[in-house]
Amino acid sequence: MNITADLIEIGPARPKSPEVAWKLIYDTDPEIFEYYFSNDLELMESCLSDWWQRPEGWFSHALCTAATYNGSLVGIEIGFTREINRNHLRPTFNYARETMNRAAYEHFSGAFKNYVPYLFPYIPRDAYYVQTLAVKAEMRGQSVGQTLLNAALNRAKGKELKTCQLDVASDSIAVNFYKK
Repeated sequence: MNITADLIEIGPARPKSPEVAWKLIYDTDPEIFEYYFSNDLELMESCLSDWWQRPEGWFSHALCTAATYNGSLVGIEIGFTREINRNHLRPTFNYARETMNRAAYEHFSGAFKNYVPYLFPYIPRDAYYVQTLAVKAEMRGQSVGQTLLNAALNRAKGKELKTCQLDVASDSIAVNFYKK
């Protein structure tokens, strides 16, 4: 399939397509999500699908810009400012408490407490932080990721933020994408 950027529609995400959204979120860092959810892929799918549809939280559609092609979700960018990040932290844990059994929740919250300080840097007041940028595998190389990243940069400029930042593991295939 060969598409061009002008065929990709970019806009605010909607709470639909949780079956695609959870997988895109997971694909950004499978190892860490497997750790968060104790390698329970059913629980992970259930939680991330549910949380995607919620009105707030780190994995909510509300923080997301969606890329669609022919009406189907093909990519996401979840990002925020420091203030928005703080406002969405508590709901994330509230949803986890609601959707997980006690043992799973304790593991999840412990994993976040142990890893989040290392995974998420301090976000300056004048920065936009790209937490998640993912494109369906069959759509990669078709300008979807670049279009989403450009939208994030424009959003940062529109809010008069001075910087846009993200983190990617040095051994991730995404490194080459960001170098371009």
